[in-house]
Amino acid sequence: MLVKRSQNTLAQQTRDEVADSIREFMITMLHAAPQGDLSLSAAAVLGVLYEVGPQRVTTLATKNAVTQPAMTALVNRLESTGVVMRDVDPADSRARLVSITEKGIRTLLERRARQNASIAAAIEALDEDRVALLRKLVPTLREMSGRMKS
Repeated sequence: MLVKRSQNTLAQQTRDEVADSIREFMITMLHAAPQGDLSLSAAAVLGVLYEVGPQRVTTLATKNAVTQPAMTALVNRLESTGVVMRDVDPADSRARLVSITEKGIRTLLERRARQNASIAAAIEALDEDRVALLRKLVPTLREMSGRMKS
């Protein structure tokens, strides 16, 4: 029983260490990569609209863990720059849907390209064995990402 408990503790410590490393990498990447004209919040909203499609402000607020008034203010700013637009919700004419514009798509994809270039530069500094190890992890990272999105 003591061996099993030690194995469970070691497995939990390993999971925690991996989770901490991934979280630290994500935070470092978000802060170190060139941001352009978009805040993290604005980029997150554009990302949701790009990947999921038009959303109500209340849904965007929930997905981004902010208040509805804060999201309304952000959407107003994004709309004033032409990266999102509001349309009547066909399911409820009293409601409005926020959608990403062509300019918003370009802005988002340019930001992602800058982030990818920053990550690629960090990968280029690694030796071949570590790059091969990262390549092997791609399917696992994609699977984890998919699970976390749903």
